[in-house]
Amino acid sequence: MDNLDFFEILDEFAAQPGLWLYPAIVPAPKGYVDRIMADGEVTVGEIFTEMIPPEQPEPPEPASALIITKEGMYEEIVMGSRRGGIRWDEPLIVQVCCWPYEDGSGTEVSFSLRQRGAPHTTPWLHMRTLYPSDAVRTAQLNTKQVYAPYLPPTQAQRLWTLLDTAASIHGHRPRQPFTRHPEDAELEALVSQGPRAECVACGSTAVIFVAPQAYQCYNCGHEGGEGFDDYRERQERQQYAQMPLPVRRTLTLKDLRSAYDDITSASQESDWRFPSDRDLNPKPVGFEASRTMLSRYKTFEAIGAAMNKTPEYNQLLQPLLDFKPKCIGSNRAKEMADMIKDVYDRIKADHRDH
Repeated sequence: MDNLDFFEILDEFAAQPGLWLYPAIVPAPKGYVDRIMADGEVTVGEIFTEMIPPEQPEPPEPASALIITKEGMYEEIVMGSRRGGIRWDEPLIVQVCCWPYEDGSGTEVSFSLRQRGAPHTTPWLHMRTLYPSDAVRTAQLNTKQVYAPYLPPTQAQRLWTLLDTAASIHGHRPRQPFTRHPEDAELEALVSQGPRAECVACGSTAVIFVAPQAYQCYNCGHEGGEGFDDYRERQERQQYAQMPLPVRRTLTLKDLRSAYDDITSASQESDWRFPSDRDLNPKPVGFEASRTMLSRYKTFEAIGAAMNKTPEYNQLLQPLLDFKPKCIGSNRAKEMADMIKDVYDRIKADHRDH
């Protein structure tokens, strides 16, 4: 593919409003005329009654749009904000991964894009598509499931031409994902696997799973799912892992200072604890008790945040989290405060020595 083809395709894409990205790949429902033209599978009864094949999968709402201009490309989600983005005139990283389906019905191919040399905090632009398994170079690609919106398979090859050429112009040709160019009819018959959901907040189906049991609604921004907290923690750990240790130590000390202030405040406000059968005069659970409990929960949130920043000190930090069941609902806040102060002083001394 030469540069002339690149600019022709770029002009074609730039003239469009954008490429829709979807939560899933589902074949468009065929009307009875299409089915007659295909293989004559429609009955006379259908023609004179519903004229629509039963139990057709409902096409999902678009989740976002890939906006391609002559300057670059970015993703615009339904609620109006942008995600990621690259420029054609600067070197870029193109990571290509594949995820074959176990039943052999297809292979997901993902593209992850970011400008080469960009700060580590710069978000990646992720997307994936679905191709016949025999049309993907699975042996040459990393096997990894990437959670991202789907690009329609019929658009994948032309978009890949842009990405491949743009990266190659700057001296970094990515791994080639495709072995052949299937006909549109073959691509349009593909069906993606994996969960689909409706947003519990707005009812939209523009819901993208970002991890197992963790999703984000691209219509209203709601985030949820049983696995979302774990997903967010993993994202934070990956982000902090790219920072120098002295910077992360400073942030950890700040978290521990916040944890100490919260637990000290809780111990000073009241000596409240959960009433038990042994209490002859249990203290009422009122405003002070609620505020005390909130301060204690904030303490352990700060400790968890510190662990995400500096796993090198988990041997010191983990005992603090292990003390949570003893501290929540008891009057051992002072003991917890002393433990936090001891860990703080030890990490601060290490920070000073280095």
